[in-house]
Amino acid sequence: MNDGIAALAPGHHSLAFGSDDAAPGGLLALSMSGGIRVRPAEGRSVYFGRNFEDVHVGIGVDDRRVSRRQGTLTCRGGRWWVGNTGSRPIRLPNSRWLHRDGEEVPLAPGYTPLFVPGSGAREHLLELYVVGQDGGPPRPSPTAATERVTTWRLSPDERLAVVVLGQRYLLHEASPQPLTWQQATSQLASWRPAGGARAS
Repeated sequence: MNDGIAALAPGHHSLAFGSDDAAPGGLLALSMSGGIRVRPAEGRSVYFGRNFEDVHVGIGVDDRRVSRRQGTLTCRGGRWWVGNTGSRPIRLPNSRWLHRDGEEVPLAPGYTPLFVPGSGAREHLLELYVVGQDGGPPRPSPTAATERVTTWRLSPDERLAVVVLGQRYLLHEASPQPLTWQQATSQLASWRPAGGARAS
């Protein structure tokens, strides 16, 4: 490969260990089939999918549930963005799903794993690593103050509504989805009949 793109051989060490790439803003992408190292350039696109002869990074090459061109990685505005062009959703960290033709998601500096569901219970991993603007990985900050997470106080009624809507997540069901508003309303009504005593 050329023009700022270099191949990573199959068996390359996991990108979770970081990268010694010195190109600020560069991108590394790796699957079981190998991968690439890319220098940043406005408008540059990298393709990944099952048809390894027509994409830069092959993923799920033996799994016909993965699209031949599953997604794109595009350099725009000084950042790398991931988009889905395939028939299968892509799972990002924090259980976020990226669907076909959905809004692209920006990648933060450092390591990001993506998973593409395949046949049966198979999942295919695409490791991404965005090099920081200083040419290195994010720096450790063991003594820095811990950033506070924004929280909201909920009333007892609001807390109950959230638990009912999200109960499938709390029960650790596979591929959970929130209840519909109608289901949640029906369940709440069965616990609190009209005019009945309020639960304490």
